[in-house]
Amino acid sequence: MLDEKSPPQQEKTAPGHVSLVLQELRQATAENHRGLERRLPFTSPELDLSVYTRLIKAYYGFYIPLEKVLDRFEGGHVTSSDRYKASALEDDLLALGMTTDEIQMLAQCPDLPDIQTHAQLMGVLYVIEGATLGGQVLRRIARDKLAIDEATGGKFLDVYGSATGRMWKAYLAQLAQVVAPAERHQVVSSALGIFVCFERWLEHSGVLLLKADCPVI
Repeated sequence: MLDEKSPPQQEKTAPGHVSLVLQELRQATAENHRGLERRLPFTSPELDLSVYTRLIKAYYGFYIPLEKVLDRFEGGHVTSSDRYKASALEDDLLALGMTTDEIQMLAQCPDLPDIQTHAQLMGVLYVIEGATLGGQVLRRIARDKLAIDEATGGKFLDVYGSATGRMWKAYLAQLAQVVAPAERHQVVSSALGIFVCFERWLEHSGVLLLKADCPVI
């Protein structure tokens, strides 16, 4: 659990103001974001129900151990259970035809980055919550190409539903409290680390496009 004896001083920002740490995150992770986005199979002509199911399996194998790590930071609303997504992934896998026993046997990512500080947590959540925000686009692709909706395997892609924007803004408000240079550096390093780990896991799971096959976007 986090040490709450001396909470970080809150950065006062005007509506619409982009905090310095958010600017640094966007700049530092832009290449990682574009690279991973190109390698996800959602825009591939090979996307079918089998490919989609393998992708959801891989996501489940990443989120299950990650959320166990996040549990140590219990108590703050940023990491409360309503931000957890593994249960939505499990529901999707059940809807896609897997049994509970089969789901429990799925491989899980064994080498997650160490998360010891609040700043590192903010870096991880930048990637995870940002992916949830981007899930709105992927949800429409899954619906249009595969006829998948929340009841048939697409719950994860719209896990927050109408609260997606509100949840993102709540995270950004917490992120803006990270103002010290050393802590901002931890945030950025943690975000980069989880990006690398996530892409490595998806590649290991065989669900990413080969780099030579990636579309230019």
